[in-house]
Amino acid sequence: MRIFNIFCGLLLLCIPAPLLAQDGFSVHGYLSQAFSKSYKHQIFGIPQEGTSDYRNLAIQFRYDTKTKNSFVVQFSHRRQGYSPAMSTEQDVLLDWAFVEHRFNNIISAKFGKIQLPFGIYNEIRDVGTLLPFYHLPYAPYGEGTYTSETVSGLTMSANIFTPGDWEIRADIYGGEWDWKGYVILKNPINGAEITITDTPTIKQAIGGRLMLSPPFAELTVGVSGYTAIGEGGYSFSPEFGLGRERLSVVNFTVDAAVSSASLKSELTRYYFKENNFSATGFYVQTGWQIHPLVQLHGQYTTYYIYDLPVSPFSLEPLDAHYYHDTGLSITLHPTTQIVLRGEFHWNRGFVLDEYYDDYPPDSPPSMQYLIISIATSF
Repeated sequence: MRIFNIFCGLLLLCIPAPLLAQDGFSVHGYLSQAFSKSYKHQIFGIPQEGTSDYRNLAIQFRYDTKTKNSFVVQFSHRRQGYSPAMSTEQDVLLDWAFVEHRFNNIISAKFGKIQLPFGIYNEIRDVGTLLPFYHLPYAPYGEGTYTSETVSGLTMSANIFTPGDWEIRADIYGGEWDWKGYVILKNPINGAEITITDTPTIKQAIGGRLMLSPPFAELTVGVSGYTAIGEGGYSFSPEFGLGRERLSVVNFTVDAAVSSASLKSELTRYYFKENNFSATGFYVQTGWQIHPLVQLHGQYTTYYIYDLPVSPFSLEPLDAHYYHDTGLSITLHPTTQIVLRGEFHWNRGFVLDEYYDDYPPDSPPSMQYLIISIATSF
């Protein structure tokens, strides 16, 4: 995977310099910087004493030729406070690197390291000026762990308007990506916590997304998903984890707006074939434009695991209330390119940056956290 990413980046960075001075070349970027603080437990790298080491930064170089081709490279820098996932994070990452060809006004193809077409937010997951909260809903998007913004492979896309002005957007893709995560264990001798980084690979992935928008309302409904093989890392290790696993994911989307109010909701179902367990994630997000420069948002997210394998394997599988989060935010837009946001979350679950096996599966620990952020783009 790393060799593939390096190849894509070098290929696109070898665009001759004279081309960069021509029409069609553009540079875009975004920055989100936050202060965050948690109460009771550390979550998403947010410590109880607070931290300002919390940011997303990216810069994108794009060149559109006159022959229906585009070349895109994006680099990013990400910090997530005291999250154990930061131990494997490089200061600068190759975020995207792909070539796009537009066959006509309807159909296009991309090859390289490409945004993964999944749900409402996955392709803009770090663009703070477009989001109602600093983080996306944990289900289905994760937060820096066991999730991916990109797929290394090929995508085909179509954008169709029917005679009745219905808009149909369809994507299909194939390829692979890496997950990034960690496991926190307890030393049985001295009780010290041990963090093990986890880097499984999701390979042989085939997936797609279909979105439908009618002409008579601000409404989009859709379905997306994929099937793939998970292997490697701690998660899919035959000694410690699930072993090589066939996983399938399907996601249902509703995105609606009426006047000054908006509603977004997604239901996601996960199925792990070899170990015969599943999970369901759901969120609902509401928004209200109370002033041309001010928005309020509320969000509820839940994630539930069914028949989770446990160790020793002679025990019965468990059902776990894995994650519940309720959040409120207020967003100010002093200019078109600057966003100020304050948010507070009430959380209950096992997505902690600490050892948590002392809690029963049906009674997870609770905590709260706040994030104050500024975002800009150009």
